[in-house]
Amino acid sequence: MQIRFEKRALACTFATSLLLTVGSFWGVFWVDVSNESTAAADFLRIADELGSPVQNIDDARHLLSNVNHNWLLILDNADNLDTDYARYFPSGTRGTILVTSRMPECSDYNTVGFEQLDSLNSADCVNLLLKAAKIPAEAWAKHESAAKNVVGI
Repeated sequence: MQIRFEKRALACTFATSLLLTVGSFWGVFWVDVSNESTAAADFLRIADELGSPVQNIDDARHLLSNVNHNWLLILDNADNLDTDYARYFPSGTRGTILVTSRMPECSDYNTVGFEQLDSLNSADCVNLLLKAAKIPAEAWAKHESAAKNVVGI
């Protein structure tokens, strides 16, 4: 299992970077780990998507560990230095875990590398999203409004 840490400056930068690698994975699962309740809800949603209703995070992690496809688990908003985010890591060799945080100290979780993403302005975020989504340049005007919603403009 690979674990990669990224410090994010803007959510749009992270999201568009992620879009460039999504094709490598059978499943991409996003978990907001900013607090226990959102993490639990997101893990239960993953289990539901996998067709197995479970009751807790540990069962959902175990379920994900046993998926026989390559998957990406994004643990987003790992910004609390008092939280042990490793408890959210499924075991196994099929998964890649990406932890996002605004706290450089969270790089302790990485096994592959640390990358700090610099800020992009709003127009760059929209353009990068449209490129990553492989939308032809001539169709950008048609999709610009939706792209702005995605990047939060």
